[in-house]
Amino acid sequence: MIKLFKLILCGIAASLIFAMSVPVGAATFDKSNVVKIARAFAEATGEKLDEPLTVASPVKSGGASRHHWGPLWTATTATKTVLEVSEITGNVVGYFKLPHVLPGAPPKQTTAPEAIAIASAFVGSTGQKSEISDFPVVAQKAQGDLAKGFPACLLVSWRRTFHGIPYYYDNVNVLVDASTAKVLRFAVNFHAAAPSTVTEAITAQEAVKIADLAIQEIAFTKDLVPLPPRKAVTQVSGKPTMTFSGRSDKGKERVVWACPFLTPSKKTYEAWVDIENGNVVGGVVADVLETL
Repeated sequence: MIKLFKLILCGIAASLIFAMSVPVGAATFDKSNVVKIARAFAEATGEKLDEPLTVASPVKSGGASRHHWGPLWTATTATKTVLEVSEITGNVVGYFKLPHVLPGAPPKQTTAPEAIAIASAFVGSTGQKSEISDFPVVAQKAQGDLAKGFPACLLVSWRRTFHGIPYYYDNVNVLVDASTAKVLRFAVNFHAAAPSTVTEAITAQEAVKIADLAIQEIAFTKDLVPLPPRKAVTQVSGKPTMTFSGRSDKGKERVVWACPFLTPSKKTYEAWVDIENGNVVGGVVADVLETL
């Protein structure tokens, strides 16, 4: 179980969003706009950009995680720091810097609460605070492949939220170098645009009954133990389906009742019931469900 640390709020305004005079997504969006946005980002976050900036553009996102932002421009500094700028929103959605220790500088021992404070201040200055959870869901040493490249780093991660409802899979990540107390990476991993409006027509009790019948069909058992349902936002096609393979890469974000059930074999089936129309629009099958 990941231990949550108390978020230390820093007094940096969260209203600094990198808006431009040029309409976002307009044909006039060019390299000069990217440079302005990168410099505004650096000023807001207190980061130093070693110029000149090399702007490449526009490029496709490196995966499905940010495709709804359309083409991404990149600005690379003289010291190989890379910023990703969305042509659709005009925001910096990725910031990647190489570890760097000043000669003769003694390494720091940044603690997890300190890393949270540093990461929170950084995220606050980017204007992303209104779209994420109040408290980080992860504050731990870098794990897996990330640890190979950044062994002395702490990862601080917030879950994306919609009116307080958590998203499956969407997050904002900040990587803090524990030896220098500096931010090395900032990534906004949002899969699709937020829902426009939501009308809650299905109650939790109704959703559980719908989910129970659906799961009986795919789990081949009626011996199901219901676990507490929870609201969540996830990307699905919106059409009825009995495919419980997680989020769809194609579709819109929908608010659902996530209704988990435990089988006699201790496997968990979770059906996603659309909160507006009662359709089962997806789900997951897992030994341990993701904590929302």
